[in-house]
Amino acid sequence: MFKKNNKLSYQVFFLVICLGVLLLSSISFYRIKGTNNESSDLEPKVIIDGIISAEEYEFQASFSNDAFKLYWTISGENISFGMIGTTSGWVSIGFEPTNVMKDADMVFGAVLTNGTTIFLDAYSTGQFGPHPADTSLGGSTDISIYAGSENGASTTIEFQRKLSTGDTFDFIIPTEGSVSIIWAFGSSEDFFVKHDRAGYGTINISSGESSSGAPPLWPYHAALMIISFLLLIAGWIVAHFYRSQRWWYRTHRLLSLIGSIFGVLGLIMGIIMVSLTTKAHFRVAHSILGLITIIFLVFQPISGILLSKIRFKRKERKIAHRWIGRILYLLMVASIVLGFLEALIL
Repeated sequence: MFKKNNKLSYQVFFLVICLGVLLLSSISFYRIKGTNNESSDLEPKVIIDGIISAEEYEFQASFSNDAFKLYWTISGENISFGMIGTTSGWVSIGFEPTNVMKDADMVFGAVLTNGTTIFLDAYSTGQFGPHPADTSLGGSTDISIYAGSENGASTTIEFQRKLSTGDTFDFIIPTEGSVSIIWAFGSSEDFFVKHDRAGYGTINISSGESSSGAPPLWPYHAALMIISFLLLIAGWIVAHFYRSQRWWYRTHRLLSLIGSIFGVLGLIMGIIMVSLTTKAHFRVAHSILGLITIIFLVFQPISGILLSKIRFKRKERKIAHRWIGRILYLLMVASIVLGFLEALIL
């Protein structure tokens, strides 16, 4: 009897041990499974299909009141981007331009009317383009996957590439820190047709922080320069047509002086504008011509004051003063026209 009970006790003990092991295994499996599910819910899963769903990407940034949106996620040695532009045409992004558009590693995408997505891996060779394909410059196309969609109001483009492609014409995207970008979109499906909207910005690859380009200051710069030009023209009119009046000289001098002040303020505004955007000071025709114009603008009233104070060779100085004024007017017209042309390009 004792032996039977002893045998039964061993069986019960063995059964309890087995049940305990099964219970512990089940708990461990449940915990592991639960942890994996939680992790997968937190990790973005990017699917390059031309559709950007909520929380698909780890980071996102918006520019110009949501006119352009950028999404990105780093996965190992690859980075995936999504971009949405409020257009039915092409959308593009450029990385790390050195001077306006120059040296930017650019990617263009568009969706044709038949639903086909087209792409261009490009590089900007000049300040305002052109931006030929990397392959035409001796590089390679390094967009591994791409897709797009278009709904009439906006175009969505997604693509994936390596952080470092090994291509001379591709920017090596860091895993952390800030990257300067330019963005643009156009109403055409032709990548070489001028954009409708464009802008500058900065994104932090690792934190997701972003900042838009500086607010457009060029209208204020242009307004100051135009006011300066009009004041100088008014001063010339007074000197040319109202010389018989007693007040002509003081009025002419006052208009010239105020016009010069507005011109210098316009130059300062231009320097601030460039400092907040491209930082490319005096590298384009408009800025170089503008600097020469300001030099003439400052010297013109000085020559007029000297003309009234010094009697020596008065006739020669009078002729010089007139010609400096004429050259100044031509320089201002040329500078203003070039400025508007470059503003339209941008």
